[in-house]
Amino acid sequence: MTRVEYALKHIAEPIKYIKNCDKLSPKIKEVLIARLTGHTFASIGKKINYTRERIRQMESKGIRVLLGGNEKYSDYTWSREKIEE
Repeated sequence: MTRVEYALKHIAEPIKYIKNCDKLSPKIKEVLIARLTGHTFASIGKKINYTRERIRQMESKGIRVLLGGNEKYSDYTWSREKIEE
């Protein structure tokens, strides 16, 4: 499987879900989509004029909202299975 095929299969679905989620603010949507597409905290921070730490916090909050706010995690990585649960 090529990188493009992998991206279309495993990243496109979460991005569609994030874009259609009414519970997320536009900034948090932007952060989550940028992180899914491989951007670093620093590069996102420069683009929207926030610190890396603030971007990390926004990503964390967005993931909590997507997961329903009940799941605690410390080392979470994106996976399609987590989003669909």
